[in-house]
Amino acid sequence: MITLRTQRIILRPFDENDLQNLIDLDQDADVMRYLGARLTPTDELRERLPKLIERQSRWLEYGTWAADLHSTGENIGWFTFKPLPQLGDDYEVGYRLKKKFWNLGLATEGARYLVDYGFTKLKLPKVVGVTHLENSASQHVLQKSGLTRVANIPNIRGEAGFIAKFERYAVPLRNFRVRRVPQCLAFSMSTEPP
Repeated sequence: MITLRTQRIILRPFDENDLQNLIDLDQDADVMRYLGARLTPTDELRERLPKLIERQSRWLEYGTWAADLHSTGENIGWFTFKPLPQLGDDYEVGYRLKKKFWNLGLATEGARYLVDYGFTKLKLPKVVGVTHLENSASQHVLQKSGLTRVANIPNIRGEAGFIAKFERYAVPLRNFRVRRVPQCLAFSMSTEPP
């Protein structure tokens, strides 16, 4: 799996030293609020990490990356960009950040980078993001990343029996334009119908 870099974030493959980073995320009630509200037991995370690492060896240009700050090397959470089989051929952009890194623009920076990566490197026709209907902060990140709300869809996650509808965002390739600024990527979308 490749390593990617944004202005402030290094997206790198997970390794066996990331267990505590996953625990910090998945055992924080605020982080897990819209993901079924179930805190993931340490034993389950211990079993999940080797599977994540193994999957990275098969998924070279997409997957789930650990996210660290350039400046300090501190782990901030993870970002994902991978096929979402529940939605057909769509690729999903996603993220989970530790609470201390919320409201710093890091989720938007990473998501924007991966949206651009999907279109420019992988040549995808569409990128989607899904979020809980009540998670306005995550919806805002997806919108700032150039995605547009297109529908409410049935819950595709099913984590711990949690039943909710998610919003789906999509970016048709013909409406997508990349605007490069120093050390960062910005996006603009046409508001005209395709």
